[in-house]
Amino acid sequence: MTSQADGRHQTESDEPSGPPPCPSLQRLAIKKSAEMAMSTDVQQRAALRAQIRDLPALDKETMLRLVREHVEDAMSLLVVQDALAVTIGDVESGLKVFHLLELGSEEWRAMGRFLRLANIHQLTPDTGLPLVLKAHSLPDPEAFHQLPLAMAIYRLFGHLLSREGITLRGARVGGLRLALLQAENGAYRIGWRQRGVEFRVVPLGELPAGHPYGEGYKRTDPVIRHQGGFPLGGLYPSFTAFLLRGLLGWGNPMVSNAMSVDLGNDAGRYRSLLAADVSESDGIVTECRSDDSMDAPPDYCLLISGFRPTETVAASMCIRFSYYDPIHAELCTTEWRRGRYSDPLHLRFPVSVPLWRSAVQRFGLEDDIVIDT
Repeated sequence: MTSQADGRHQTESDEPSGPPPCPSLQRLAIKKSAEMAMSTDVQQRAALRAQIRDLPALDKETMLRLVREHVEDAMSLLVVQDALAVTIGDVESGLKVFHLLELGSEEWRAMGRFLRLANIHQLTPDTGLPLVLKAHSLPDPEAFHQLPLAMAIYRLFGHLLSREGITLRGARVGGLRLALLQAENGAYRIGWRQRGVEFRVVPLGELPAGHPYGEGYKRTDPVIRHQGGFPLGGLYPSFTAFLLRGLLGWGNPMVSNAMSVDLGNDAGRYRSLLAADVSESDGIVTECRSDDSMDAPPDYCLLISGFRPTETVAASMCIRFSYYDPIHAELCTTEWRRGRYSDPLHLRFPVSVPLWRSAVQRFGLEDDIVIDT
């Protein structure tokens, strides 16, 4: 069916499609039940538990199947199904999982990217991804909601990650478990006291007026202060940025610094990096600022690969700014070196070199960072 009233042909497919379809009653019921399952109100949780308990066996099986389907759909939409898997044995725990997945799409997607990079950096168990979470072992709602959402999500699986260690009889032992722990005086720690990384959450009100991290501040993924020394010390725009930078600075022996170059002292030439609009097709930007002056340029890292499904090499480009020392650029990769040290870079790192070259050209740095061809 067409119309020529305005001098052109119009098909039915060109007509406005109308408002998006409303959620089904089934989804609304599961969503409401999931909110009750993770409610901090003990009475609401008890009421839901009683209703589930009184369901006939057949209805309970049907409900469990529907909840599992909703969880799978949610994980697929968040693009985390390759990084995380959840075993759901009962209706209530499944509802809890579904509610958690509904809380924040940006935070869940960010954790999926982090886990892919963590796997490439050999921080995951020898079984690799997906990490398997057991729904019945989720924290109680009160404990979960005490943390900013990004930190609460990380806490679900952080204890499954470890740095270094050895494989013994098919299991990773030793090393440092990367669980998120409460430290002293309101601080947090990833890992144990002697070897862990301690940090604090910086509330919006503690940032100086006009601080770059004040604009766009997210309470679900807040600014982080790490008091340690180089290379992790400083102020991070978010907890997820802190995690991603940690992959480069936690001393994993797998990371190779393939190329380093001093870029001179003109920081103004490289400030375009800070203002650049970087899409996920180009990479992920993570930065760290000195806590001494908000006017000082931040250290800047562009994670180029390793965070997308199916990628097997993590390559990055980091630029460290300084008012006193030469600005320093590093190209890093987890790709195993091929050939000899005397071979050209593109023969030693055939996967990473095209990625670096693309990033260098993207920011107009090909005259400063010369990658052999």
